[in-house]
Amino acid sequence: GSKNLELIKDVPVRVSVEIGRVKRRVQDVLELNKGSLIILDKPASEAVDLLINGRPLAKGRVVVVDDNYGVLISELLQKTDGTTAAQN
Repeated sequence: GSKNLELIKDVPVRVSVEIGRVKRRVQDVLELNKGSLIILDKPASEAVDLLINGRPLAKGRVVVVDDNYGVLISELLQKTDGTTAAQN
């Protein structure tokens, strides 16, 4: 229970936000320079993905707080067993 959770609360995890993806050939990547534009596969109106150690946890939208970007969580993702990804 909660005692086990206390043991891991200080363990660092990598939190990242994915706004989209794209596949490109190596040649295309080598030709990138300042001012190059890469169009991602996700519409701007679609929610971004919040990942914990590379695994999806939630969806949300990008916000600006002071001069920093943040993510306002709108949905916790469900695992196939009916629990939320945050519970596991």
